Amino acid sequence: EEEEEEEEEEENKNHPTFTVSDTSNERRRPSLPSTLTKSSSSSLSSSSSLPVPPPVLPRSPVEENERVAKHFFVAMALDKLAKEVPVEVVSDLFDLNRGFLELLRDQAGKHLQMVSAFCERIGFRDLGGLLSSLQTRIWLDVRDDVAALTEIPYVKGSRARLLFRAKLRTVEDVAAASVDQIYEILAQASPSLAGGGRGGVKGQDRGVLIRAAKGIKNGAIQILTKRIREWDEQADKVESVVRERQRQEGKENEKIDD
Repeated sequence: EEEEEEEEEEENKNHPTFTVSDTSNERRRPSLPSTLTKSSSSSLSSSSSLPVPPPVLPRSPVEENERVAKHFFVAMALDKLAKEVPVEVVSDLFDLNRGFLELLRDQAGKHLQMVSAFCERIGFRDLGGLLSSLQTRIWLDVRDDVAALTEIPYVKGSRARLLFRAKLRTVEDVAAASVDQIYEILAQASPSLAGGGRGGVKGQDRGVLIRAAKGIKNGAIQILTKRIREWDEQADKVESVVRERQRQEGKENEKIDD
């Protein structure tokens, strides 16, 4: 028996294989991932071979047409959202859940953000700017000319449209307007105030809108103050560069005169 074991060991050294049926070899088998293990065809049967992923079967014409139709259907709904059509109208028009439309808008905005950043990284800044503009329309539900107002605190898509229709179309216009003027614009979207509601509901809505109007005006003033500070810093940098350039030119002229 010892001689037979020695002969088997010599054979294993010359022909290293791992057999499935031998439990002793199972214990000595190295713990490698299945995709990295190697076995000879003589030691493993076809039933114990490595798993092979099934081939990707081509779609039938019917399945491919259905896939394209679904993508086109969703793209049409997203186009309506980009054109400032209310979510309720899009939901009724396409018979889609509002939660699905909100998720669709969020995913489309994130995808546009990633592609826009990629375009900026590789130097396609014009294309990146267009995609960033489209992202703003998708996420904020406003056009490009109205999107500038969404920088102001307490101003989202609906309030930005109200201010824009009231000819407050820039941050400067909002900062120059009075609190009462902004309040009157916001009150147009409040049914209780617009219809002359009574009681505590009207008083509560009025207080909320007055605080919102003050916050909008103060936010616009803060944005302008920040811009003015940035402009002053840029002007100081430009002035220092110009002075340094003039000093260098003066030294060069002095050398030429000498």
